[in-house]
Amino acid sequence: MRQVSGSSLIESLVALAVFAIGSASTAAWVAQSMVVDARASRLVAATTIAVSTEARIRAGGGSISDVDMELFHGALERGMGAAAKGSLTCEVPAPCVIRIAWAKREVLSWSFVP
Repeated sequence: MRQVSGSSLIESLVALAVFAIGSASTAAWVAQSMVVDARASRLVAATTIAVSTEARIRAGGGSISDVDMELFHGALERGMGAAAKGSLTCEVPAPCVIRIAWAKREVLSWSFVP
């Protein structure tokens, strides 16, 4: 009987298949993690913009000025990019609402009473 050393072709192919499946799973996990991280970053930026806008409106006596709107839209552009759109509405007895969307998807809807 002959002694065979090394691995067979079948063993090598099985090992390659296991490695390929593991690599594909890792790539999918990394891609999903990047999507979730980007979404969380947009939410943090939108929340920061909404809180600072709310504070500015409260400090101004509860009314929205043109300067407030300019600062709001400027903060959106700087903090979230050109794909960010926002609206700010205040109607007396109803609370004020700040809505922020990114790429036509709502990121945040922030209500407060001035």
